[in-house]
Amino acid sequence: MKETGAHTAEMNLEVASRLLDAASCITIVRQVRTTARGYAYRLSLFVRRSDETELHDLAKAIGVEGHVAPISTRGVTYFQLSWHGASVVSVLEVAKPWLRERAKEARLAAKFWRDGAFDQHTRGPVAEEVWAKRDALYAAMRALKVELAGRERVVSAHRDLSAI
Repeated sequence: MKETGAHTAEMNLEVASRLLDAASCITIVRQVRTTARGYAYRLSLFVRRSDETELHDLAKAIGVEGHVAPISTRGVTYFQLSWHGASVVSVLEVAKPWLRERAKEARLAAKFWRDGAFDQHTRGPVAEEVWAKRDALYAAMRALKVELAGRERVVSAHRDLSAI
């Protein structure tokens, strides 16, 4: 990796993947739609950092173009890199060898995309069994997020106690 001042000029794939593992959020969102079913699903991957250049370097190292946008929270401006749909699966596939914290979420996201038949374009409505798979995998991702959040609280509680 080549350093230029405070910014990294180049970021290799391993460093980018480890950053994804540590600082990303993989989500399946259920969106309300004005369709017969009333909702649709959206698979997304977000990375939020204070350095916009770092996010551009990350996307370049991964090799999948993403969208960087400024996000203001409590008077502080951050930058968010986002991928949606098939791009998420591509990013996670490239980063897979280095994912630790997000490995379960990445596998579930890929399964959601594949089994949910998002890459298959059909004429007419999607079959009920496909919607059943999508609903089940959405519920599985929510359950995994709750499980991981619980583990995170336990880990942070242990950190707090160890400081005493």
